[in-house]
Amino acid sequence: MEKLLYLSAEMKENLLDFLYIDESTNLYTIHFLENHPQGIGDIYLGTEENEISEMVHVKYDGNSHFIHFYAMDHPGLDKIAGLILKLKKKKYLLAGQTQEIEYITAKLNNMNQLNHYLYLQYNTELMQDFYAPRQVTLRQASDEADIPIIKEFLRAFFGTETGKASQNITHNQKIDEDMKKGIYLLQAGKEIIGMARFIRYSYHYIEISTVYIKEKYRNQGYGKILIQYMLKEARRLDKTPILHSELTNTKALKFYQQLGFQEYCQYTFQFI
Repeated sequence: MEKLLYLSAEMKENLLDFLYIDESTNLYTIHFLENHPQGIGDIYLGTEENEISEMVHVKYDGNSHFIHFYAMDHPGLDKIAGLILKLKKKKYLLAGQTQEIEYITAKLNNMNQLNHYLYLQYNTELMQDFYAPRQVTLRQASDEADIPIIKEFLRAFFGTETGKASQNITHNQKIDEDMKKGIYLLQAGKEIIGMARFIRYSYHYIEISTVYIKEKYRNQGYGKILIQYMLKEARRLDKTPILHSELTNTKALKFYQQLGFQEYCQYTFQFI
């Protein structure tokens, strides 16, 4: 596999054609190619008969080098494992379908316990209008006045009150970028009580993340209202919502499934 040194318009289209074979699970790289190609990070490609056959995308996220990959078969996964062995970076976070992560980590002799998630897609045929209580509203965060509450919610969601990890997820430039993609605040009366984000999107899909409700407002139906508002906004954008949920979090999985999300595949995030 070779590092892509220059992303020409033709190469960009060829790479997108390859990734759109499985659009939803390749959403991470598609989003950067279509919306932020200048900040995409490093792309490595393998080819067979002058056609793209596998891809590795490496981007530093402030905490680790995030690796998203795509291959059509086991020989392609072998090439990807070989490339990862050659990369000289510290702290990788490997993301992909569970069976492929298991295959690659076995090739790398990585015996760390895998962190399993379910990759869920919303069944748009189940979309219905909903009516929230009059005093509960959703608005998109849009200015500097919203940044302090966003920082508070991010720290609480990720459990990082202080230190470098907290700084990486709460610095103003990153929040500004995330607000452009869509950070939404749930308000009950005069108090902001929750938040959710759209973190990436492609032609058909949009990913919901960081669904958070203040502790004292939990188990009162506000989480359902928040997700329903996000589904409504996704419909306005003409995109199908997707999200990840930990496989062991049966309460969250039941919650999302009751709202109309369905399993697409098992997905794994693994530090190596």
